Amino acid sequence: MSPPPFPRRTLRILVPLSAVSVLTFLLLLVWVDPGDAAISGKADSFSRSPVGHRAFCELLRRLGIPLTVSRYDSGRRARNQAVLVLAEPPPPGHGAEGAADLRKLIAGADRVLLVLPRRSVIENPGDPRALLSASPLPPGEVRTVLEAAGIEAEVLRPGKAGPLAWRTGRRGPVPDLPSPQLLRSSSLVPLIAGREGILAGRTRDGRITVLADPDLIENHALLRRGNAEAAVRLVETIREGTRPLLLDETLHGFVRRPRLLRELFRYPLVLALLHLLLLTILILWAGAGRFGAPRPLPPPYPPGKETLVTHTAELLCRGGDARLAVRKYLRERMREVAARFGLPADLPEAELAARLSRIGAARGVAPDAAALRERSAALLLPGAGSEEGALSLARAVHRWKKEILHGTGSRTGND
Repeated sequence: MSPPPFPRRTLRILVPLSAVSVLTFLLLLVWVDPGDAAISGKADSFSRSPVGHRAFCELLRRLGIPLTVSRYDSGRRARNQAVLVLAEPPPPGHGAEGAADLRKLIAGADRVLLVLPRRSVIENPGDPRALLSASPLPPGEVRTVLEAAGIEAEVLRPGKAGPLAWRTGRRGPVPDLPSPQLLRSSSLVPLIAGREGILAGRTRDGRITVLADPDLIENHALLRRGNAEAAVRLVETIREGTRPLLLDETLHGFVRRPRLLRELFRYPLVLALLHLLLLTILILWAGAGRFGAPRPLPPPYPPGKETLVTHTAELLCRGGDARLAVRKYLRERMREVAARFGLPADLPEAELAARLSRIGAARGVAPDAAALRERSAALLLPGAGSEEGALSLARAVHRWKKEILHGTGSRTGND
């Protein structure tokens, strides 16, 4: 049997380390958000900066509203099942590519929440939670987002505006926005509006809902009175109580198509890959001493007659009284010798011993068959026999057989 691959001391170290490693991987997989690798300071769902949407996403999740951050094929994935959320998409500018991407996303979804951008920000490289600057976008650039969505509207910034209210016939929380960005449009049905314009409105076919001011969902404004409640109620109105939300981040540059090989080398699956590689190395290490043909087992008994004689003697000793075995041995040898000399096989034992004694005397054999028979009978008497006497008689019977068959010259010193 081959020795164990690892010493016991090594196993005492490897087993706890492996258990801690697997437990750490599971805890990281559960508690660490993979989106942390994409933290930025801009207006996106990963951002912790004042203009980010991370707090809004966490608020929806804690309220049990299903929300998925999409980083590929958002329009196709939304289809008829989900509400596609386009939160502050960058203005298309003068190029046609950005506008085409926005139109493609909107065309692929049945329900869309479009949150218009308002500011141009510069991130702080040293702290993603802070900004170096935030300047208002020109209304013309904000209008390019509306045009890409196929909505005609005028962007208004009236300074300090009058009170806002829901226009759906139901009372609800009123947003607290000191200087909101509003819209004026005849193609939108107001959901939240004031005298100066529309904060949130829906197209007449109900497909697209536009939130004019992103402050309602940004990190810095959610702590103000009524903003979080108004944002959640707006979302519930759009999703009709059942649709999940699919928040697109491809327009912010966070594009990542899921590929198995690439995902295996990204966090957190790279931890599982490292565990698998470590396990493979340990298995190969454990089996390194077991390669090749198996070692031949040693023979159960050493070769030679000595082993046979020893085992036979042991069996005789364990099987019962050796004196009975010697007496049977004598009978068998007498009948074997009688057959060689042509004597009848059915002769009584006493007459057979007498005839063999005469033959032995004629051949000059010292041991006498009749005398050997008497010795064997004497061994059976109470207190007369012993193991040593039986062994001595067996040797005498063996010598008698050799001499009567082959002559006295066949005797050797070993007899």
